[in-house]
Amino acid sequence: MTDEPRPLDVPAYPALHRTDEPPPRSRRSRIVRATVVGVVGSAVGLAALVGLGLGALRAVDPMGDEWVCSEGEAPIEYPRGGGECLPEGTTDLPDGARWEPFGNRPMPYNCDKDGWVPVERDVVVRGEPDVEEDCVRAGTDLPDGWRVREAD
Repeated sequence: MTDEPRPLDVPAYPALHRTDEPPPRSRRSRIVRATVVGVVGSAVGLAALVGLGLGALRAVDPMGDEWVCSEGEAPIEYPRGGGECLPEGTTDLPDGARWEPFGNRPMPYNCDKDGWVPVERDVVVRGEPDVEEDCVRAGTDLPDGWRVREAD
């Protein structure tokens, strides 16, 4: 036997695990990590779904061909305001009603079709000045007060 001390092969206190391995994760940290991953994944998925929906709406363009009246009809207007659509060529109009001067046409917000131009006129609504917009065939003689809308 020798009097030399033997080296001990014991890890230094307070090492409870091997130093070449990461420390074990607590249950709470696993729950937090799973929650963060779930929330971020849901947000990304929702954003993608909204983007696809908007893209589909733009491709299909459900409002892209909305007209004042159905095909084969034309609008009439009443002297006190309001109006309706009647079959084209109707000769017996309701009392005081007259055919609208622009006939059947795309809705004002949908006037970007070939052969159509946006028009406007100044009006007063509830005592406040406003602008009424409409859509007419290119080359149509405009009634008094109407003008072709300038490009934005």
